[in-house]
Amino acid sequence: MISLRPLLFFIVMCMPIGMSAAARAAGSIVWFHSDFPPLSIVNGPDKGRGAADQWGVFLQQQLPDFQHELIAANTLRIQEEMKHRDNACNYAFLKTAEREKLFLFSEPLASIQPSGLITLRSREKELAPFLNDRGELRLQALIATQKFRIAAAAGRSFGHVIDEALLAGHEDGKLVPFTTSDLFSSGLLQILNKQGIDALPGYAMELSWAAQRFNLPPDRFWFLPVEGQTDLLPVHVACSRSPIGEQIISQINELIRAGKLPEVASQAYRGWLPADVARHYDRQRKATGRHSQ
Repeated sequence: MISLRPLLFFIVMCMPIGMSAAARAAGSIVWFHSDFPPLSIVNGPDKGRGAADQWGVFLQQQLPDFQHELIAANTLRIQEEMKHRDNACNYAFLKTAEREKLFLFSEPLASIQPSGLITLRSREKELAPFLNDRGELRLQALIATQKFRIAAAAGRSFGHVIDEALLAGHEDGKLVPFTTSDLFSSGLLQILNKQGIDALPGYAMELSWAAQRFNLPPDRFWFLPVEGQTDLLPVHVACSRSPIGEQIISQINELIRAGKLPEVASQAYRGWLPADVARHYDRQRKATGRHSQ
């Protein structure tokens, strides 16, 4: 009679290897990030030192059961990858109603200052009729005049109020979509050189970073807060809408509730703000109960 012991031994020895390989495949996360300094910095001497880069590293360290891969891409590609992969994530996404239908979002892990409109300081007199008594821009009224050409990165969200105003202006041909890899600095240069663009939505910290990084004259630019969108914006981790995505988001939510991840994220973000803006950020966080650690 043939002994079955060698065969059984072979099967038992092979099972852990096969299961381990399957577990590794199921436990991988592909982190997509765009060149969005100073939140995420893909190129140059500050590569990997952006605020979201820093909390992304911390986040990966807190998820040791997963293998992690980092891929740089523009916003449109990131969203397409997250639609078609089951394990794609981004660690600095703004949640919108449209995106929430497509992706899974974590609880808020940080709060950042909202976008505004950036133009040349020399346009102050021209824009004065569109400012309220708090110095906030009535963006929809400005777009309705069809006199300002605004460039906006395709696929990027600037917050509910700005997104709606830009959407309304898109059909009028006064919104200029562009897909350059840096998403921001090339737009500033076009504004500065008056190359068919009058303004650009973005964050104050983007303007400060770009002015420093590319030696642009900061006093030539003007950052305008937009009426109806001055509250701090919650930032989330977003993942593919899949069983693996649900598992990843569930573990991230546990880290957020424990408190350390939000602390790391807020301090990483604050570190990139100019001193006066950082103090204003502290006041905003205090007013909303989100004290700096």
